[in-house]
Amino acid sequence: MAQGGIKKGFFFYFGLFVLLLISVFLICLVIMMFNPGKTVLWMQYFTADTEIHHTKTDDGSVIDYSTINKIEIEATYANVSVQKNAEYTEKQEGLIIINKAKGFASAKKAVHYDVSITKSGSTLKVKVTEPTGFLYFSKNIEIILNANHETATNWANVDFVARTTNGDIEIGGVNHLKAKTVHLKSIDLKATGKGDITLEKMLDVSNANSVKLSTNKGDISSSMDVGGKVGISSNSDTILETNSGVIKFERLTVASGRSLHILCRSGDVKIGEITADKVDVSCVQGNYVFDTINGNLSYTNSEDTIISPNILVTKLVSGDFTLTTDGNSNANPDVEIKEVGGDITVIADKGHLEVAKSHGAVSVNSKDNLYVGIIFADTSASNAITISNVKGDVDLGFLGSMAGTVEVITNGDIEIKVTSAAKFVSEALVNNDSGDRVADSKIKVSTNLAEGRELNPLSVNGTSANSWAMTLKTNAKIKYTLVEASALA
Repeated sequence: MAQGGIKKGFFFYFGLFVLLLISVFLICLVIMMFNPGKTVLWMQYFTADTEIHHTKTDDGSVIDYSTINKIEIEATYANVSVQKNAEYTEKQEGLIIINKAKGFASAKKAVHYDVSITKSGSTLKVKVTEPTGFLYFSKNIEIILNANHETATNWANVDFVARTTNGDIEIGGVNHLKAKTVHLKSIDLKATGKGDITLEKMLDVSNANSVKLSTNKGDISSSMDVGGKVGISSNSDTILETNSGVIKFERLTVASGRSLHILCRSGDVKIGEITADKVDVSCVQGNYVFDTINGNLSYTNSEDTIISPNILVTKLVSGDFTLTTDGNSNANPDVEIKEVGGDITVIADKGHLEVAKSHGAVSVNSKDNLYVGIIFADTSASNAITISNVKGDVDLGFLGSMAGTVEVITNGDIEIKVTSAAKFVSEALVNNDSGDRVADSKIKVSTNLAEGRELNPLSVNGTSANSWAMTLKTNAKIKYTLVEASALA
């Protein structure tokens, strides 16, 4: 009984001690909250509720925006925006910074709020140092480049550069009354942490000479109207980059002679319709979903580290489709495209390549196990088709009669599907340098395809002026199948 009483007494006094510590801690918090900046124990409390229209640089010079051609803003978790509306009174234009950050910081590691504004030549540089803490009640700091709705200012003469870490960047906002269009000479926006980039509907980049948008884990999106859909219409080279974030637009248009560059390591890219002479995608992994590409689509990687991107085009690539990587990498793409109007060039190690309708020449080279499934439209006349695959299966379908040549080399199975319009001579060879013929037992010809002839080499529907040559080399099996055109459509 005595031992039980000792234990109960210990826990009782230990509980009182813990409650005392908590009470002391709460008292310290209250003291700090009423004395911001005062160190109690090892902590400080920071708080602010300011809205300042900055009209001068650090040296006291008045900021004259008519002499400024470039504005650079640097921050950590502050949000950055450019707008033209009636939110601010007295026709306030220029730089407005709102600070409502609140929280607790370690006294030894405390970083105090600071704003630095300097001018060098025609460049205005703004650096905001936000307070850092271990507990935040609010991280609301806004850096606003504002043009009043009643003036002619629209920032059309300004190259705008913004750098944040976790802060969001919003250009052309419409959250306030009487918003009007913002024009920028160029935009270069980058969020190196979780910050998002949003181009709002009152931004016009049609005359910008450069558009660069980059995030790390954040999203890149737009509400600008492009022919009834949200996206971007640009007359300049346009760069969209994310590490593991999301790039999402309904429509993206780049002027003739300009390129669209998409850089994504492991994020998601979803764009409905793209119009650009050339769409370059630099990728490692990630998911890439497009509806229509009006132009050429090319997947490459400057690091030569394409690993396993998932590529889906639900409607059309009107131009060429290219996927290439250095031989030192281990490319394992999963590609599915509804239709390619131009040529197809693929260099990969393994993975999946499927094209529902191809109109141009095809060159596919794999050093491992790449499945290749391509259906060729009847407009593919005179195009060369070359597929070299170490051990992947190859399925090819032909809707009509063509005058091109086909060569397939693989250690996997080969299936050739043709309609009654096909006219070709096929030679089936063992995949080596001796030119040995594939054993008849490894060749299967469907009913009515070759009038019952199963001799090797095959001669399908005889020869004619528009017949074409097919060479198939494999150590596996070959199958020829006659199908209706609807089965390949």
